[in-house]
Amino acid sequence: VGKQTRQHNDIDVAFDAQLEGKIIDKFQSLGFSIEDDARPTRFVLRRKDGKEIDLHPVVFDETGVGRQLVPGKKPFFYAKDAFTTGIIHNESVPCLTAKQLATFHRGYPPLDKDRHNMKMLHQYLNIPLPDEYK
Repeated sequence: VGKQTRQHNDIDVAFDAQLEGKIIDKFQSLGFSIEDDARPTRFVLRRKDGKEIDLHPVVFDETGVGRQLVPGKKPFFYAKDAFTTGIIHNESVPCLTAKQLATFHRGYPPLDKDRHNMKMLHQYLNIPLPDEYK
């Protein structure tokens, strides 16, 4: 939405699952350790100061479509057009489109932060609110 609208202790990062070992090694060298390990779906790297990186391994096929595996459930899909560019602290960063973010907020009971996020997507970008957020 172009600005920070709530406090964050973490950042969510979807990444190419083939790079998992390199990513873990790099962040461990910066003082992060693996916490909340729910692989293959996600895991959290946390530093002693409380900073967190919520990592989501994505397996991409030859067409560029990504799948985030969820044991016992359907995977989360990342379409080729699910990616765009955003701004964090005046730096351009790759990120998910608003449409993709809204898609990922469906299918589970929303937390307060999820309600806030969807409200912001609706208010600033006119993304339709799913029924569970009305």
